[in-house]
Amino acid sequence: MCHNCRGSAKDNECSICSKTEKVLSECSRYLKKLHRQCHKVIYVNISCDIVQLINPFSLQEKVQAVKVQIKKEKMKPIDILAIYRVSTTPSKFIEELETEINNNISNETVIFRDLNIDQLSSNNDLKLIFNNNSVQQIICEPTRITEVSKSLIDLIIVNRNGYQISGVIRSALSDHDLIYTVRIIKQNYKSVQQTRIVRDFSKADIEATRKSIEDDPWWTLDESKDF
Repeated sequence: MCHNCRGSAKDNECSICSKTEKVLSECSRYLKKLHRQCHKVIYVNISCDIVQLINPFSLQEKVQAVKVQIKKEKMKPIDILAIYRVSTTPSKFIEELETEINNNISNETVIFRDLNIDQLSSNNDLKLIFNNNSVQQIICEPTRITEVSKSLIDLIIVNRNGYQISGVIRSALSDHDLIYTVRIIKQNYKSVQQTRIVRDFSKADIEATRKSIEDDPWWTLDESKDF
């Protein structure tokens, strides 16, 4: 996941997985190695503090998760939870996920990655959780495409507005495509009040000023040794 504030289209944009092509070109070998090891990568490109939080899931053999909090001055903290869920995970995972969503109502939270529950299917427990807890799943395209099937199992779940752009990037690194979203940051800058004394030229006679400059004895400067 890329959290990037610099080089965006606008200075007030903070993007998750934006500029992915550039990141992949720089880190492709490293990412391939991590993919083989089933690790999760969180890439941060802003000056901020990152605090690792407790894994909220008890079924750690079936659910791999990394939870961190991003802190930055003049910005509210953001909790980020990356999940990989084995398809045979017991239903207790759904209960613990809903508990985690409820526990983070007051905090801005992004939950993402491979939950192995197809959102293209009309009936699944996740959709009910999203509706009941006022959160949004913002990836709409299939993220795993084979010769015989298409499924949407890599998700981004958010509990705040402001994630106006999201999508899927087709990737050769894995049989799962990359997912991304762009978050808009609104920053309130408070300027320090200053008082300055300046000349008021709103009523100045420009022609009289020009004539006065032309009539001044500028030739005296040629004879002045102190100038």
